[in-house]
Order: sequence, then C-alpha cells, then structure tokens
Amino acid sequence: MHLFVSWSGPRSLEVAKGLRGWIGQLFDEIKVWISPDIPKGEDWLKEITQQLDSTNYGIACITSDNRSSQWLHLEVGYLRGRRIAVTGFLLDIEPRDLIPGPLQHLNHTRFDHDDLFALTRQINEQLRASGGRALSENNLVDLFERRWPSLSEIRGKAMAIVPFHTDRHTLHEILARVTAMQRSIFGVPVRSETAIHFGTDDYYAPRVASLEEMVKLVKDPKNYEPPPSLGSPNARRGRGTSSPGSAA
Repeated sequence: MHLFVSWSGPRSLEVAKGLRGWIGQLFDEIKVWISPDIPKGEDWLKEITQQLDSTNYGIACITSDNRSSQWLHLEVGYLRGRRIAVTGFLLDIEPRDLIPGPLQHLNHTRFDHDDLFALTRQINEQLRASGGRALSENNLVDLFERRWPSLSEIRGKAMAIVPFHTDRHTLHEILARVTAMQRSIFGVPVRSETAIHFGTDDYYAPRVASLEEMVKLVKDPKNYEPPPSLGSPNARRGRGTSSPGSAA
C-alpha cells in the first residue's frame, strides 16, 4: 500500500517526516512517500505525478502558516479528483480557520490521542482493503499506545520551528480571507488566485488531465485554457467549480 504525505513549509515538513517514521513502525507493508524522497537529478514533477497516481491514501500536513499553500491545495485536489481518501492532519489550526478550497472539505485529524487513533485505525482498514496484512484490533491498540509518546515528540519538534512569513505570504493570506468574506456576505463566486477549487462546486471545475495542467491553472488561473478535449472554462461554468497546491 502506498500513502502520500503532502506538506508545505518547515513545520509541515517536520510533521510529514515524523508521520512517515511513525507509520512505518506500525505497518511494515505501507510505503509512506514525501517529496524529499525524490532522487537528485530526477524530474520532480514527473515523480510527484507518479506517486499521486499510485497512492492509496493521502495525508495533508496543515499548519497555520501553510493553509494558503498552492501546492498543498493542488496535491489534495489531485487526489480528490482520483477519488482517493485524504485527511488533513492539523498541527496548530482548526478546520474553521481554513481558506476555501479542497482542504476545507476534508475530514480532518487533530493532533490528539483519540483522533490519531481513529486515523491509525482507518489506515489499517485501508491496508486491509488493498489486500495487505492488516493488524488485529488488539495488536493495533497495543502498538499505538506504546508508540504514542513518540507522536507527542513530533508535535513538540514541529511547534518549536518558527514559521516563515514574507510580505507575499501575508498579502496572500489577506486575499484569501477577503475572498472568503465576499463569498459569505454576497453568496456569489469570486474569482481569484486563492479561489480555485478542484473537487468542490463553487467555481468552474475542469477535469484536469494531468498534474502539469493543474500547475498551469494554479499559476495563472485567469488566463488558463484547458486542452481541447476538456472544453473551455466558460463552457463549464454552469456545472460548478473547483481547485488546488504542497510541498515547496
């Protein structure tokens, strides 16, 4: 079984690395992948696409300083487009604080004992569904309880990292909040770089054929033209919309 962990920013990366090690200790048959695993000299976009196409489950490591990350939204949106289950792993943020987009529609996991055990059980069931050797309930409980302290250490290390902010990050966050307010007050779609939602019904949702096409859309949403086989944006506005962005 393949599990894709999406991240963006130093604190999110710390959580992603911790989760990879922790899940690996619990499940021998699960291969957890994060983008730093890409070998030097390889085509990184091709490698990410291959991993997204082959994964069975996704975890997005969300923090207060990466909630507007385009890559985080893009990777989650891509997995949702494949009908792959994805959970948002929340470090220091609540679901109500997320900006409009794919992250807002996930069934999130909080960094606490009960929620993390529920996630562990879900991963175990996903392993069983994919034909792997899942743990019995008793073994699952025992392993989780014995390794729970290591998860607390992961949280402490991540929280100790000072979030990285630039003026662009701040402006992007302001734009995201204003967009959400406009949608809430006026009840109408607002087109902006932060308001492109794949897998939701707010804007136009082209069936993007590849990760490369999604990257083009995220970089320049106003001028994006999908391949002829997907139809034009204007022709698809009537059926609702959508969007993505992680790891950078």
